[in-house]
Amino acid sequence: MNEYLGRRQFFAASIATAAAVSVPAFGAPKRPSLGRKDFRSLTPGLGLDHPEGITTGPDGRLYAGGVQGQVYRIEVDGHFAEIARTGGVSLGLSVDGDGFIYVCDPIKRAVLRITPAGEVTTWCDRAGDGGLVLPNDCAFAPDGSLWVTDAGHEDPEHASGRLLRIPPQGGPAEIQATGPLHFPNGICVDGEGTVFFVESFRRRLMSYAKGRLALIAATPGFSPDGVTLDRAGGFVITSYYPFALLTLRRGARQCHTLFNDEWGITLKMPANSSYFGAGLRDLAISNLGGFAISAVTPPVPGAPLNYPKGLYASAGGVSS
Repeated sequence: MNEYLGRRQFFAASIATAAAVSVPAFGAPKRPSLGRKDFRSLTPGLGLDHPEGITTGPDGRLYAGGVQGQVYRIEVDGHFAEIARTGGVSLGLSVDGDGFIYVCDPIKRAVLRITPAGEVTTWCDRAGDGGLVLPNDCAFAPDGSLWVTDAGHEDPEHASGRLLRIPPQGGPAEIQATGPLHFPNGICVDGEGTVFFVESFRRRLMSYAKGRLALIAATPGFSPDGVTLDRAGGFVITSYYPFALLTLRRGARQCHTLFNDEWGITLKMPANSSYFGAGLRDLAISNLGGFAISAVTPPVPGAPLNYPKGLYASAGGVSS
């Protein structure tokens, strides 16, 4: 078993033991608005290798990673193909407007760039005066900068994470916030350039704008892994444990439960999500503890992602 996946599964088992069998619920409505029958398996069979990161490209296709460094391209009808391997582990992904894929790889300790032809190069492997520790997830801002959660050491007792900004030309990242953050994880950026990310070990959603961190909402009883924006300015949060989807309305301070999978039958360690399809009405969810992508149609469609163009023309990243 891949060492990274083994650590994640051990951590989930530890939380499960501590939490016993009860799963805390919070917010109204008390009954989740989605049921098991609302979900479907998007990818057929057992073809994906424990996918964690997932994103939607400007071509409308989904892109996901695997724990042996695989990068998958997934059609809207669920057919998929492996298009590259990083040589490490593929976590969070983003795609620019020219079809280049950017992948966080904690084994390589770098953010890698994959050309449309499948060539893998290094976009960023340094921040400040040192290297990256655990690049976790990434998202583009409208100006072409790539924002990255460097989670730090996977230690529930000690915080060591950072929020990084890679300039549009690639190369060393700028350290934007430390705190230190306690395992910053899923990240998204809105059309105004405001950054949102979850801290898994502090169980909360944060924002970063104009040099300031701010608490958006806590997720008590849930360990958030990923976050994505909906069209109304709210959020969908994937909870790695307990297995759940949460939602937060714009301006609200309390999350609601969209779906809670007590037995892990429909969602198996849900890590990240991405809106896709016509009108961005469907939501794809990666299952780190499984082999497939789940899909559901939530109450609110998604917000479009940022797809900057021309980054490759002046690339200053470190080629491998």
